[in-house]
Amino acid sequence: MLTTHYMEEAERCDRIGVLHQGRLVAIAPPIELKARVGGDVVTIYPHEPEELQKKIAARMHVTAKPR
Repeated sequence: MLTTHYMEEAERCDRIGVLHQGRLVAIAPPIELKARVGGDVVTIYPHEPEELQKKIAARMHVTAKPR
């Protein structure tokens, strides 16, 4: 048994269980769980890229990657 917040560590396991507020909400092999989640890439061409990058990082808690 392994507990982690990092998918890179968890994907080495045969099955992953996902807990939300103490309840088991999903259990499956890593490849199946990753397929369920998917992901999107958003590309924005702003007039002030550095300012937008700071706002995205602060509001969304993600790293905005400049092109």
